[in-house]
Amino acid sequence: MNERHRAILVAAVLSLSLVGCTAGPSTSLDDASDESFAIEGTDAMEEPAADDQMVTQNRPVLSDRDVMASMSCVELDEEGLERLRHFGWFDRAVSVEVGEVDGTTWWVVAAEREVDGGLQEARYEYLTDALGKEGTPTAEWLDSDDATWIVLESGNPWKSVDWDHDQLVRAQSALTLARETLSKSG
Repeated sequence: MNERHRAILVAAVLSLSLVGCTAGPSTSLDDASDESFAIEGTDAMEEPAADDQMVTQNRPVLSDRDVMASMSCVELDEEGLERLRHFGWFDRAVSVEVGEVDGTTWWVVAAEREVDGGLQEARYEYLTDALGKEGTPTAEWLDSDDATWIVLESGNPWKSVDWDHDQLVRAQSALTLARETLSKSG
């Protein structure tokens, strides 16, 4: 089975296993009342790719530069890349902590690999709880059987994520930061 078929199979299995597993209201992100989550105006980041935007309660889910400034993007080391081998072979990957939802810490992981002799790159993006609660990707990872990996599709990355609008803005901000970091390092 080639890597593309394996990735499709993994995405299908994850999607089916997550049908009944949705996150409810957050206790951590919702309680952060002093943290602003701008979605329009000067604090909201303009995103030309409408394919990657989702609308919740008639409000678009856009990255927020203030939220992004509070996040850090960490490059995965060789051990982290090795753990991603379940999804394929990657040349580099980064993670950004989204935050805690219902007692679970979530991360955006974006990984790239060179294809066609290095002329083109393939990017894969995931939302996961596999990095644990320690705050860095070098912390003890959860076993793959205990972890959730949601494939973030380019057309609608949050379609399989049942979070409120503010949580999705944080997630989109983490995804944008991960993409920007990979683009700069490539």
